[in-house]
Amino acid sequence: MHRPTSPWLGEVLPAVAAALGHPLEESSITLPAARSAIVIVVDGLGWHQLQAHRGHARTLSSFQGPVLTTCLPSTTAAALTCFSTGRLPGETRMVGYSVRHGDSVMNLLQFAPGVDPLTWQPQETYFSRLEGVEPFVVTAPKFAGSGLTQAAFRGATFVGRRSLAERFEAAARLARERPSLTYLYWSEIDHAGHRYGPGSPQWVEELEDFDAELSQFLRRLPADTLVVLTADHGMVQVHERLDLAEIPALAEGVELLAGEGRAVHVHAEDGAAVRARWADYLGDRARILAPAEYPGVFGDGPGNELMGEAVVFLAGNRVIVDSRTQSAGMVGLEGVHGSFTEEELEIPLLILS
Repeated sequence: MHRPTSPWLGEVLPAVAAALGHPLEESSITLPAARSAIVIVVDGLGWHQLQAHRGHARTLSSFQGPVLTTCLPSTTAAALTCFSTGRLPGETRMVGYSVRHGDSVMNLLQFAPGVDPLTWQPQETYFSRLEGVEPFVVTAPKFAGSGLTQAAFRGATFVGRRSLAERFEAAARLARERPSLTYLYWSEIDHAGHRYGPGSPQWVEELEDFDAELSQFLRRLPADTLVVLTADHGMVQVHERLDLAEIPALAEGVELLAGEGRAVHVHAEDGAAVRARWADYLGDRARILAPAEYPGVFGDGPGNELMGEAVVFLAGNRVIVDSRTQSAGMVGLEGVHGSFTEEELEIPLLILS
């Protein structure tokens, strides 16, 4: 288990900036020159899931590009901040879906009252560094001013649009009106995967709807506009839930769990004892990291201090939950991500125009 290797998600925006004639830093990805660019990020659309359902995504399947790797943990808050900064979660403090905050758990998509995302996430974004073209973020209006928006997308002008068609229209208009780099985000495929499972009929329907709308959008593109599509992570179907409420060997000595079910932050007073018990119980069903190993996986920075005495990555199609403290909705997710499998780590980069 190690940091992502090239090509990876953090190289996409530098490659796009170079294609626009305003390079930021080196990237192993080469893209065609353009006046404006639109980068579409489809939450949860891993490379393996797309390949398995190519027949339901004829527009997407007609394009090619390299397979990228996302970060560990392979989850939205961590990955989107890697995308926007080129820095790993240990450096950005965006180390998972949630982190310990005092005696409770803080969601890193929204943050807790009194926590300043601009201070929490110290790394400069590519949007703040970009010169010569205007950066924009086109996403749901509800994300205006959210913790993740401030942490990951500062430096870009926020444009809130509800439907996918409205987001595509806004991105095309921005590209037409001025030299620009626009990030466009879509989350409905990820939502369907969490609720019903990747590959479920509901997930497939969301993929088909996205693909059809994308086809219409590509027909209306302004000239000299580069469009690329990627994702933040893939997803796996849950087959086994290991619940601390029912497993004393896992619950003993644990003060609090954070992170997520596939990449669990274990907070405990005696970390060595808890790691030993978990390793004995889980065997090859998980990979358990001690704090000394964090920099080699997550990068070296203040985020490593947030993850407790162990980070546990689950193998196969299983999660670790705690029904005593977690909501029924969180415990019962059908599709999940965060761990080290290829299904979660490998994401597409499609050059659409």
